[in-house]
Amino acid sequence: MENLKPTMYCGASSHHIHCENFEFKSGEKLLFFGRDEVDNTTTWLDLNNCTGIITSETFNLFPALDYVNFKGCTLEFSAKAFAAIKNIRAIDIRDSKVSISKEIFEDCETLESMHLKDLKLPDQDCFSPLKKLNMLTIEECQFENSNGNIFRELFSLQYLIIERCELPIFGDVYQDFKNLEMLILMHNKIGELNCDGIFNLQKLKDIAIFNNETISVIDYERFQTMPLLETILFENNVYKTLDLRAFPSLKLVKIGTLTDIPTPTDEELFKKFDDMNITYQFTFCGKIEVDMSKVLICA
Repeated sequence: MENLKPTMYCGASSHHIHCENFEFKSGEKLLFFGRDEVDNTTTWLDLNNCTGIITSETFNLFPALDYVNFKGCTLEFSAKAFAAIKNIRAIDIRDSKVSISKEIFEDCETLESMHLKDLKLPDQDCFSPLKKLNMLTIEECQFENSNGNIFRELFSLQYLIIERCELPIFGDVYQDFKNLEMLILMHNKIGELNCDGIFNLQKLKDIAIFNNETISVIDYERFQTMPLLETILFENNVYKTLDLRAFPSLKLVKIGTLTDIPTPTDEELFKKFDDMNITYQFTFCGKIEVDMSKVLICA
């Protein structure tokens, strides 16, 4: 049977447009339903399995977009691809074949949140035009390198989440994280994990380092020097020797376990938390068959 070209589909509600199998053409404005006029009501755009080239003219008719979600797309982005969207706040690019560079995000200074999934990330400055970027989630991505260049000038970043990624090294990346409050590193393959820079993040309140494959040895006691640290997530055996009383602001302990056992049995460890009036939760990696109010189950 001859291969059939996917049918383009487009649906809309008052503020939301969902489009599948659309082909973007260089220099052409994106338009739907034959309406070649400015749309000042649509704020949310989903693009699934789309192809082609997105240029600075693509979104000229949609200046009010607040959120753009790309999923399963094969796209080329030109410089200033989002320049026509003056108040864009969030972009998600997931499970897509695209190349990321800082030129794409020029004139995109209002962006506050970005989620990247299943992409290859270059060993170069990618995000520096994003002066207001507050949250960056990177999931199932492969870093060409991570010597710090990729995260340059992210002075406004408060939340950085890196999960299920492959990084040859994660070390000198923290120098511009002046306002970082949360750092999540979970389920990654990291050749070398250098935590020295983390201890200089004086605004950090939430740290999770759990289930990473790495050759590095982490000195968990050094986290006690961080004055604002309120929430920690480490593997369960770390807490058996860690002096929790040395943390000046600790409020919540999350216990990571890699077994399929639904409840930890170390009563001495729990007593330590209770005596200090510290709330604790459990994060399991494995098959959990019981319902527990204090359990977070990782996929």
